[in-house]
Amino acid sequence: MSSNIGRTVRRAFASYKPPEDITVSQWAGKYRVLSRENAAEAGRWRNSRTPYLTEVMDSFTDPQIKKITLVSSSQVGKSELLNNIMGYIIHQDPASTLFVQPTVDDAKKFSRLRIAPMIRDTDPLRERVADVKSRDSGNTMLQKKFPGGMLTMVGSNSPSGLASTPCKYVLGDERDRWALSAGTEGDPWKLAEARTTTFYNAKMVEVSTPTIKGASAIEKGFNAG
Repeated sequence: MSSNIGRTVRRAFASYKPPEDITVSQWAGKYRVLSRENAAEAGRWRNSRTPYLTEVMDSFTDPQIKKITLVSSSQVGKSELLNNIMGYIIHQDPASTLFVQPTVDDAKKFSRLRIAPMIRDTDPLRERVADVKSRDSGNTMLQKKFPGGMLTMVGSNSPSGLASTPCKYVLGDERDRWALSAGTEGDPWKLAEARTTTFYNAKMVEVSTPTIKGASAIEKGFNAG
């Protein structure tokens, strides 16, 4: 009982602690643990294994950069890049965050297989995000509360999820697999972007393996940069 009370108190006061002066890649190197379910080399994150991701990660902590678009081949760490950014937000810069997957089923799968193990195995995240099974956690598979913010996971085909609560951060995975329209509401990316308008320091990150040249959403975002 006392350990549960102590954990609750730590979570309650976590948002009052000043953030460290570190970038996303530095945070990952210091805190991130790769889970055995998802990594060929489980254990501490090492930036030396994926040096090409360092600049992209650190762009997120550059106040001059508002949008990040990453076009890359498959299986080179795009999802782990997003996970590191999510971990940094939860631990260092808590805020309302929207994470968009192609479909709601994809969002549920990613939450179960990628986000839940990361929270379990990375100490500062486990301390801040209550277990879904906890009666008073307020957390579900698609919604993770933490001191100072919330992570909401939706599908690009879900207009209600894309057009509700304002958010400071939008993270989009596998952009070229998104629905062309969220129901009858139009472009999912523009719907998500509209949710950031009240935040002067909002950031948006989209990553994807490109599909058809000239008809690729991630290509269009990259060329606009």
